[in-house]
Amino acid sequence: MDRGQTDQPDAAETVPFSAALSGHLFLAVLKAPTAFALLWLATLLPAVGRQDVATLITVIIATYVVGEVLSAIFERPFVVNTGLPSPGGWSYALVGWWTTPVVGIIVGWLWLGHSAAAALATFTAVAIPGTVEAMLSSPWQPGETRQETRERYGKFKAMTKETFADDADEIKRRAREKTKESYYKTHPDERPK
Repeated sequence: MDRGQTDQPDAAETVPFSAALSGHLFLAVLKAPTAFALLWLATLLPAVGRQDVATLITVIIATYVVGEVLSAIFERPFVVNTGLPSPGGWSYALVGWWTTPVVGIIVGWLWLGHSAAAALATFTAVAIPGTVEAMLSSPWQPGETRQETRERYGKFKAMTKETFADDADEIKRRAREKTKESYYKTHPDERPK
């Protein structure tokens, strides 16, 4: 079956928007400290100007919340059309990669004094962690179909069962022996002679 087509049962399993949004927001929490540090370093430049820490934190939080919500919304059609949580392709990758930094331009310009330097600093501070995330996650490559995931899980389960079969048999044997011994301790007259 083609990756772009889904059969009816898999189509009903499309990843819920809430799961996609919570994933985006979780990653935003991980990227925010780096973005804050980069934005703070940018405020040391005369073109950007000094800003207090509370303002920088507000800019980063607003950028990530708005940007990640918009990113999840813009990625949704790709996810629904393919039926894959990570559909791949450059369009999908670029939407997720650049939505939040573009929001950073607007938020930085509005909150940090209506200057192009502040907007560019916010864009850069958010784009660098986003680029690292994109390089690590490779969103342009399609993810597994549900069938591929199930097959991989089945193989893993079989391999685990095979690997630990001897250990499992030994544990069962010891448990049976322990149960027998405990029974015969309470019923000594029933022990076979």
